[in-house]
Amino acid sequence: LHHAPHPGLHRPLQANISHAGGQVIVAVTQGDSVGVDVEEHLATEFKGFDSVALSAGERSTVSALPHSQRARLRAEFWVRKEAALKALGVGLPGNPAQLCFAQAATRSAAQLAGHPPAGVQLVQAPDGYAAAVAVRGAAVVVCHETSFSAAEIANYARKT
Repeated sequence: LHHAPHPGLHRPLQANISHAGGQVIVAVTQGDSVGVDVEEHLATEFKGFDSVALSAGERSTVSALPHSQRARLRAEFWVRKEAALKALGVGLPGNPAQLCFAQAATRSAAQLAGHPPAGVQLVQAPDGYAAAVAVRGAAVVVCHETSFSAAEIANYARKT
């Protein structure tokens, strides 16, 4: 989403949203394109996922793990890719296997030919989920995470 500058802000606000199951992640930046993704670990457990979504290095890393740990790592690779592709303005028509996070730490960078780099960071997610945020042109992504209780969400919904 692209919004006009808010009075007092020198650059426009950018926002992105993703949801999976009962989880929602929203990111807002000032000026730089942002992408987010949240996925259930089990959503990556289908035949053909690895060959379409993962790079050769990522497939090797996943296959070296015990079967019980593979879905979590697949989901962590995937959310980084989707967040980065959104931030870079490519989206899912881009080839996710072009991005490789096999050696990446929690904070890393994504680079696609013809695009500026994007800073990518895994963010805290509930058990069974993985989440990431990416910002185009950022060397490091700094997150300020906020969680809301069900009561706070219901109260907000009543006010709007």
